[in-house]
Amino acid sequence: MAPQGSVSVDGMKIDLAQVPAAIQLYRETRDRMNDLAGRAGADLQIEPMGNDDVSRDVAHEFNTRNLQSTGSVAAAITAFRDRLNTIIDQLTAVQQQYRLTDDSNKTKF
Repeated sequence: MAPQGSVSVDGMKIDLAQVPAAIQLYRETRDRMNDLAGRAGADLQIEPMGNDDVSRDVAHEFNTRNLQSTGSVAAAITAFRDRLNTIIDQLTAVQQQYRLTDDSNKTKF
């Protein structure tokens, strides 16, 4: 019998029957974010346009802002991936709690 009811996770209401599919979807998205985070360092980094101080300083500043600062693209990717991990953990806990409750109820009958 499929679980009935819903659960609220991270402000979203998810039917209990859909929790396994939601976990899978969030894991796939998290894995894509892991790949993107890994590529961000190489893909977003620029090299100096010339061998002068200005070119080196501009490249350094650009790379720092886009890869290392709090508001950087890399930080946004990491924050999103971390949020996905939190949601996955919450959904997994809901799933485990449901299984424990269901198993407990089965043993009572």
